[in-house]
Amino acid sequence: ASNKAYLLYTSDQQAMQTAIHEATHAINRAVIGYSPKWLNEGLAEYSETIHVSEKMAKVYPNKSWTSNDMISENLLQLEVLFSAERNEWNGKLRQKLYVTSWAFIYFMMEHSNRKAMIARFINAEQVNVCVVLKQDQLESLFGLPLKQLQTQFSKWAKGKMRAQVI
Repeated sequence: ASNKAYLLYTSDQQAMQTAIHEATHAINRAVIGYSPKWLNEGLAEYSETIHVSEKMAKVYPNKSWTSNDMISENLLQLEVLFSAERNEWNGKLRQKLYVTSWAFIYFMMEHSNRKAMIARFINAEQVNVCVVLKQDQLESLFGLPLKQLQTQFSKWAKGKMRAQVI
């Protein structure tokens, strides 16, 4: 109601990650408006591992879903991620949806062309903050067929993860 998000700074790393995650949801709502669950959760999961030092920010792979700098979970197909309904996010696909949304945002943020794709999508979401864009608008906004994006994402997911400078 007051358009404010509060963070309690604590030395408990898990509590801090949860606070950052939830604050990201509040920021997303204020800046982007309503957005697809995969985008909202993906950005919140991504933000959990941002570390700022002096004037540089780095995002590290989420240790909950990586081992030896490799993704340790099986990811869902992007079509499944983009079309998942609320009951699936709260059901047995929950963990796979969260890890896939995080991995997809991490993938998109790794390269300037993909960052531009996600920026176009977010800009389109901001046009009417009360409307969530549909899956069929993705290809147009990304400027890439979903099958091609899936191929790139699947190949990327088999490689070593690196910290990202943002």
